[in-house]
Amino acid sequence: MKIIRQSNEGSLPSFKKFWLIMKLNFFLILITVLQVSASVSGQNTRFDLKMKNATIAQVFDEIERQSEVYFFYNKSQIDESRTISVDYRNKTIDEILKAMVSELNLTYELAGKNIIVKAINPTGNVNQQSGAKVKGTVKSTSGESLPGVTVLVKGTTNGSITDANGTYNLTNVPVDGTLVFSFVGMKKIEIGVGGKSTVDAILEDETIGIEEVVAIGYGTVKKSDMTGSVTSVKSDEIKAFATSNVMQSLSGRAPGVQVSQNTGAPGGSVSVRIRGTNSIQGSNEPLYVIDGFPFSGSNPTVLSNSDIESVEILKDASATAIYGSRGANGVILITTKRGKNGKTTVDFESSYGVQTLRKKLDMMDATEYATFYNEQAANDKLSPYFTQDQINGFGKGYDWQNLVFQAAPITNNSLTISGGNDKTKFSVSGTVFDQQGIITGSNYKKYSARAFFNTEINK
Repeated sequence: MKIIRQSNEGSLPSFKKFWLIMKLNFFLILITVLQVSASVSGQNTRFDLKMKNATIAQVFDEIERQSEVYFFYNKSQIDESRTISVDYRNKTIDEILKAMVSELNLTYELAGKNIIVKAINPTGNVNQQSGAKVKGTVKSTSGESLPGVTVLVKGTTNGSITDANGTYNLTNVPVDGTLVFSFVGMKKIEIGVGGKSTVDAILEDETIGIEEVVAIGYGTVKKSDMTGSVTSVKSDEIKAFATSNVMQSLSGRAPGVQVSQNTGAPGGSVSVRIRGTNSIQGSNEPLYVIDGFPFSGSNPTVLSNSDIESVEILKDASATAIYGSRGANGVILITTKRGKNGKTTVDFESSYGVQTLRKKLDMMDATEYATFYNEQAANDKLSPYFTQDQINGFGKGYDWQNLVFQAAPITNNSLTISGGNDKTKFSVSGTVFDQQGIITGSNYKKYSARAFFNTEINK
């Protein structure tokens, strides 16, 4: 007969595991109880709170500093900047909050150490008076409806897009909110709601500024995108001083362009050389193109400085690529001013300048002249040409340079009337240029008139 002995050693590991689990559960329960007791202790802490003209956020920060609680709230629902005055003695957090929220239109919930503050009526606070419905239509300056325009309540993500008829609808728009209208190629605008239920908008074209583009013969291109050698001179530089010839305004303003006046007479002809002389016998004048039309002859003296919007100089192979052999000496593109959309404008420009002789020759007066010739006669062992009485009577004599040369005034007066709408644009201008010469009796006077009309009959 066999005696079988049963051992309890195999059950020891299970017992140890059970004991460890019990200890772990006890530890977790203890931690939870401590947290709850600390939370309750923090909420039941009594302290003094006295603040004058403090914001709500400052009051919450002070309570957090004196206790072990933390506030949570939605900034879009509660006006943090609102100021209040509090004076509580030996009060708990619960007692303080109950007294505060009654006058602030707030409510709160206790969640352990966390206090969640909410607005009783989130749509009725200062910063977000929602619930209002706003609709409207967005059009261009020509009166056409604009689909696809983004309409956004400023400072929020609440927005909409106009439909095929250019209309939009928005809800939950603050009464004192601002609508932002944006569209590709149009200027962004902002319009205040002001309690209105219908807000219409008109968007203007976002045209590229004249400083950012240059004309290149077959259109315009951004200056940053240019690969050829082009120099652009704008209207303000051309009008900097009065000149009888527009080309004189380019002197010193366009690199690689040499401008020289052939004679010193008022209104004298001007020679323009782009990157030097190219031919010995042929003409070296560049090709002038005014508003897209080649100008036959020499430089266009008929134009007035006040009529010019911009001047572009094509200096490299791009000139011949567009205009062929005519552009072998370079091309000067002149763009004149046009009428613009809007009400009619009247511009009057007037300038006045004076030309003077830089330096006169240092010449002898009559007494010095007579004395000089008497000394010459003495050197040649001849009798004097003038007696001393004659020399004493000559005096200073007459300065013929003062008779010949003068301070020559230059006046330029121009009047421009321009305007138009989406279909028709016009510009009419007249200029009177008067230049007196430094030499007495020489002068140059020019009268010029220019009219530009552009009408779109149909597409």
